[in-house]
Order: sequence, then C-alpha cells, then structure tokens
Amino acid sequence: MLKHMTIIPNSCFSSPDRNTWVYEVIIPENIKRIDEFAFDGSKIESVIFKTPKCSFGFGAFIGCQKLQKVILSNCLTETSTCMFQTCISLSSINIPESVIVIGY
Repeated sequence: MLKHMTIIPNSCFSSPDRNTWVYEVIIPENIKRIDEFAFDGSKIESVIFKTPKCSFGFGAFIGCQKLQKVILSNCLTETSTCMFQTCISLSSINIPESVIVIGY
C-alpha cells in the first residue's frame, strides 16, 4: 500500500479499533511526509524508516502504546514535536548522526 504513496495522510492508521492488523511498518523511500496523527493510537510494534528524506506532522506516532522499536534512516535530519509521545513501550530507538533537530 505505501509503495504507491508519497504522503501518509492525517490519521491514516490511527485508532486501534480500525487497524488491528498492522504491527510492523516499513516506511519506504517514496514517502516524503507523514502527516499529523497518522498513526495515533495504532497497535504498531515497530517502525523502520527506509526513506532518505521525510518530514513529520505533530504527533505522527502519538499514543502508540505497543510501539517498541524505531529505526530511523541514516539520512533523516529531524523529528517532529510529540512524535513518540505516550509510546510507553518504546524501548529501542536508533537515532542516526544525521538527525540534528529533535522535536520536544
């Protein structure tokens, strides 16, 4: 599905009731933006970024309480405000040296 998109729109994968089947997300190279609350409250457990350049809306992964692992691409330069807020299971995040701005 994501290989034909350039933007993951607002609330696309949000709500645990609608997306109980999505547990791992690989963000492909063609994705240029992840909008606000795109994965808000989803049941994803891991996210792997393969995209070389991507911008993020406020709280793109906010409330993903089952999210445990995030691997950012070596080319990403920033994260958004509240990007992983209340991701209480997040135990591993790879932040490459290319990231120079981390949203609060």
